[in-house]
Amino acid sequence: MIALDKFRFNVAKEKGNIGVYQLGPLPKGYGVTVGNALRRILLSSIEGAAITSVRIAGIKHEYSMIPGVLDDMLSILLKLKKLALRCYSDKPQTIELDVKGKKKVKAKDIKLTSDVEIANPELAITELTDSKAKLNIKMTVEKGAGYVPSDEEKRSQVGVIPLDADFSPVKRVVLKVTKTRVGQQTDLDQVDLEVYTNDALSPRDAFVQAADIYKSITQRLIAVIKGEAEDEGEEVKEKKEKDEGSTSSDLDIDKINLSPRLTNSLIKAGYKNLTELEGKTLEEIMEIRGLGKRSAEELVDIMKSYKLKVED
Repeated sequence: MIALDKFRFNVAKEKGNIGVYQLGPLPKGYGVTVGNALRRILLSSIEGAAITSVRIAGIKHEYSMIPGVLDDMLSILLKLKKLALRCYSDKPQTIELDVKGKKKVKAKDIKLTSDVEIANPELAITELTDSKAKLNIKMTVEKGAGYVPSDEEKRSQVGVIPLDADFSPVKRVVLKVTKTRVGQQTDLDQVDLEVYTNDALSPRDAFVQAADIYKSITQRLIAVIKGEAEDEGEEVKEKKEKDEGSTSSDLDIDKINLSPRLTNSLIKAGYKNLTELEGKTLEEIMEIRGLGKRSAEELVDIMKSYKLKVED
């Protein structure tokens, strides 16, 4: 195995929503192993936001036409799916497009909440061709990861049209494994990953999130394996901790080995020490701005590892 001090991360290219990153050197065969894992995570597990349902004034289904509107509803819905959205709340948000009169309708015409941003405001949605034309669409924005089919149960609500949602801000990842060398070793692997995102997230941030998820998986695996081996001594360890007492300063947010995303979110929310979160429920932790369900669950696991109580 090659020493970790030889491992490097290199930015080969970053321009707009395209990033090319190089990892290596890695032992022979490890390029495919590491590269495929990161590619899979990038394509399936990076959190984003998307429209999950719409309610269009005067329209009961997506096959309708609106007088004075150039495009049919299916075409408009396909355009809305191209919105690059950022959502800072774990609760569904309602945004609204309300326009009238002759005009070209763009994403910047949509009225947003304080927790939603549109990263591609110049996206063309449709055109109103008549001075009396009106178009009103209320859209529900939610956070999630990967592709989620439309929830047809939402049709039970009058006028609601459910949409399938591609939450991922990562649209394409190209993996290349090439050969590299260190000294006399010429059969080492280098991983080249080309990451293409929409404008809602930079390729670098997507890569960092993927690395965080990869890290969480390996840390959890280590914890599980060690836990199996240390179960017999757990009671002794807990008794010792109770007798000695815990040092609060050891649980300062900036001293614990948290992911950068968790650290930044907690500090921005005003938390300085992990003990300040003791007694909260998972739902309350998820309300911290910037934390999704995955990050909140990771935080709960970390709190439990420090014997901090989390309410059911």
